[in-house]
Amino acid sequence: MKFLIMYVMFQVKLWHIPEKGLEENLCNAECTFSHKQRRVETVCFHPTADCLLTTTSYTTLTLWDISSEKELLCKCCDKGNVDTQACD
Repeated sequence: MKFLIMYVMFQVKLWHIPEKGLEENLCNAECTFSHKQRRVETVCFHPTADCLLTTTSYTTLTLWDISSEKELLCKCCDKGNVDTQACD
């Protein structure tokens, strides 16, 4: 499955790309993940699960369930910054 993502300031927007490719313009995102007034820095897809991992303001990791559009886990890193992320 292919996805198109866009992240600007406090939101991550997600669109599914059909297997045959785009046949029309994508105007409205299928999913929107909002971060409570924290700037989104990075986005990573899990290779086997339907999850999305984001970092915000270099201090918070959030794991999202794409299917339900719900936050599964949120971890604040009070001591230092989140420099990298990986979904293995």
